[in-house]
Amino acid sequence: MRRVVIVIAPWRARLALFWAGRSERERVLIAVFAALLLATAAVQLLFRPLLAANLSARNDIRALDALNARLRAAGPALGRQAPRRAGAPAEIIGASAAAAGLTVQIAPAGAAQGVTAADVPYDALVRFLGDIEATSGLRVRTLRVERRPVPGLVTATAELAG
Repeated sequence: MRRVVIVIAPWRARLALFWAGRSERERVLIAVFAALLLATAAVQLLFRPLLAANLSARNDIRALDALNARLRAAGPALGRQAPRRAGAPAEIIGASAAAAGLTVQIAPAGAAQGVTAADVPYDALVRFLGDIEATSGLRVRTLRVERRPVPGLVTATAELAG
């Protein structure tokens, strides 16, 4: 097997020979051009990416600061909870239904409570179910909602368990 060896003349010697063959004017022009090339490369490869990252970080900070201010403004309202209702599940359901302006039929269903609301406004039903979950330990296990011929009215059957 034959080994191939590539001999490259030292680059310093070649550069010194090249430099010695140039006049003073050419040396100045080459040095100025090299300095401009290095400056352009530094701007393009170093400073522009840093400036872009800085701008992006400033925009992120500005957006997060605005979000922080909105969260702080809403914070006290987020911390407030409705008072907890106490009593039997049927009493809690009745009080929540009255608060939402609904008339419901309550029937025990084993460990759960069956609730039926006929021809009620959908938004009142949602407020009622939200109030139940926010003010008691009862949770909606099943929910069946059927629309009625009148727009905005529904009939709902729910099973609540705690």
